Amino acid sequence: MKLMPVIAIVAAVAGIAGAAAFWAPGAIDAPGTPKIGIANFSPSDAPKPAPAIAFRNAAGAEVTLADFKGKVLVVNFWATWCGPCVEEMPSLARLAEAGKAEGIEVLALSVDRPQLEDGEIRRFLDSHEAGNLALFRDNGMALARGFSVPGLPTTVFIDADGNLRGKLVGPADWTSDDAMALVRGFRPE
Repeated sequence: MKLMPVIAIVAAVAGIAGAAAFWAPGAIDAPGTPKIGIANFSPSDAPKPAPAIAFRNAAGAEVTLADFKGKVLVVNFWATWCGPCVEEMPSLARLAEAGKAEGIEVLALSVDRPQLEDGEIRRFLDSHEAGNLALFRDNGMALARGFSVPGLPTTVFIDADGNLRGKLVGPADWTSDDAMALVRGFRPE
């Protein structure tokens, strides 16, 4: 019976050590641990033209990614009901503001159900520190399907020539130095 307290102490120490190892610097890159944030970026094998699938702007007009040719596009697929999307919205809005002068355009495409009115989505953006983001809708998720979006949020990167350069599945801190370096890397030389 004297062995039980020793086992409990050893188990507690092992649990604390495991948690400390996980949260230690560099632990995210350790083999077997999931990548998160910008580290989850997957580059395209080769640049290929982005799909020419229409989506809608705030005025209800159809637009395509080709309408933004000449700019580096950060195309983020999100929804109001998606918790990780909500968390990343403020930093995505800050990226949009910081990138304007550098020819970087953030397109946050809502994939919310069509019954959700644009005004509701606008109020949602405003209340989540993302009021500077333009309102775009991918009703029916046609463009999301064109990019094979596996879940939300997903962000795709389009270079200034209109070519898909890669995809990031999951939320990210768009204000980080790594995020800015990644996005700036798609600008023309």
